[in-house]
Amino acid sequence: MKEDTRWIIGNGDNISVWFDIWIEDEAIFDRFRHHRYVTENKNLKVSNILSYGMWSYNNALHRIFHNIQMPEVLGGEDKMVWTINLKGEFSISEAVNKMSHKEQPVNWSKYLWSQYLHPSVASNVWKFIKGIYIDDKCMIENGYEIVSRCCICETEQDSMNYLLWECSFSEKNKRSFDEIKTSMQSFKGRIMKLVNECGLRITGTKWNQNYDKKIIEKFQLGFSHSRFQYIKTCYWSPPEQDFVMFCCDGSSFGNPGSAGFGVVVIDSNCQVLGALSGGIGVR
Repeated sequence: MKEDTRWIIGNGDNISVWFDIWIEDEAIFDRFRHHRYVTENKNLKVSNILSYGMWSYNNALHRIFHNIQMPEVLGGEDKMVWTINLKGEFSISEAVNKMSHKEQPVNWSKYLWSQYLHPSVASNVWKFIKGIYIDDKCMIENGYEIVSRCCICETEQDSMNYLLWECSFSEKNKRSFDEIKTSMQSFKGRIMKLVNECGLRITGTKWNQNYDKKIIEKFQLGFSHSRFQYIKTCYWSPPEQDFVMFCCDGSSFGNPGSAGFGVVVIDSNCQVLGALSGGIGVR
């Protein structure tokens, strides 16, 4: 930051003749570093070449300064000013901006840093563009001992190269960049698979919604069964006097999958006496 400072001469006691910027726009040492007089008088102060507020120097300095216009001597204390702004006052924000490394403008920034893209997603895309992302392969190369597996197909070691080009999820990338011919039968099969999987997650009155039908008709996927849902009434009777009822049930996410159980204890007045729930692992 020294190149953005400049001394205003007062009495010259705090200003180095050679190493501080007090005349023109650079230190004199940068231009005369090999001059014999400079090397022999490195501790020379500006006050040493002043006499009663006027410039006074010998012939050796005259040969150095003969093409340089000497600045005005104001008297009093020397003052250092910040040349970045007109007031000459130091600003931390301006110093940070000065020190910050500025890259060349890129045309993709407006698409990456936008309101409709979550900052966490945008930052991950930026890391990928810059090549500074961390995957399991990078972690292992850095000495970490981890069990690595692709988070999508769960068959091979997780890495960016595998995820983009080798994983079953990346088939569309191979078709786009390696010019591999598309298999329409495989394409239709994947659409039907996605339609059926999405149908399992629909909470409406039936599966195979209208937009599913439009997709099936568009790609001529043939007949598709609809599965209707309906509300089934269920009820229970309270236990007899002086008896309690244990209502228990269990469920799992998938088969096999993470499973759990729940128990509710009820008396003859339908009052809940207690409840219990927990997990039982993968079943």
